[in-house]
Amino acid sequence: MRIGIQCSGIRIVVLVLLFAFISSESIFAQPDPGTGINQVDSRGRKQGAWVKNDAQGIKIYEGTFKDDKPIGEFHYFYPDGKLRSTLLYPATGNIVLNTAFYQNGIKMAEGNYIDQKKDGNWKYYNDLGELASEENWSKGLPAGVWKVYYQGLKVMEEFTYRNGLKEGSWKQYFPTGNIKAEAMYIDGLRQGPAKFYFPDGAIMTRGNYKNDLKNGIWENYKQNGQKESVREFDNGNLLSETYYDKERDKELHQESPEIKKE
Repeated sequence: MRIGIQCSGIRIVVLVLLFAFISSESIFAQPDPGTGINQVDSRGRKQGAWVKNDAQGIKIYEGTFKDDKPIGEFHYFYPDGKLRSTLLYPATGNIVLNTAFYQNGIKMAEGNYIDQKKDGNWKYYNDLGELASEENWSKGLPAGVWKVYYQGLKVMEEFTYRNGLKEGSWKQYFPTGNIKAEAMYIDGLRQGPAKFYFPDGAIMTRGNYKNDLKNGIWENYKQNGQKESVREFDNGNLLSETYYDKERDKELHQESPEIKKE
């Protein structure tokens, strides 16, 4: 879970950094004739080196403009002055390379934007510098294989997107590499058979999904292969539950004293 939380936080930071730049105005980036910084031409277009500070005078970014368009490498900073991210703008074209960093200087994430939308392969790293997850995008839409990793580059989870929705096989793994869970996605929803396993590969639970909800009979097993219980669902609603451990089944189904009094 630690990796998943980190990845989510990383994505938020990266997006905030991008849109902070896109929506930023020069309210705190006033021309400085003495240094040649923050200059505009006769048509009001930004030219040359620019530095933007917040209301407290803390630097937000620095970079270069040509005819009001960013060009080359822009640096963004944490409030303490440490490098937060870089955005590399090409002289021609619309592909922008983004690299984000933790405050300790270790790389947090990297990937491309096209027309302000994620595109291609994006990689996210934990605060030790190890690859935590990979995503693939097509002009702002999730596309292709996505993976989440344990420390040590062992796959924790993998799934595929098509047209912005999960599609096809979904699998989770134990750190040993043994499969932990598997199911199928169709148009972003789990559909059909699903299986969950013990670390040694024995079946723990199996059943079916319908529109991402448990449906029909779900069977649960002990690690020795003995059937433990059966549950029946109707579109996510539990209809019945039977335990093959007779004492457990009796405990669940016997009437309470209050019901008997009635």
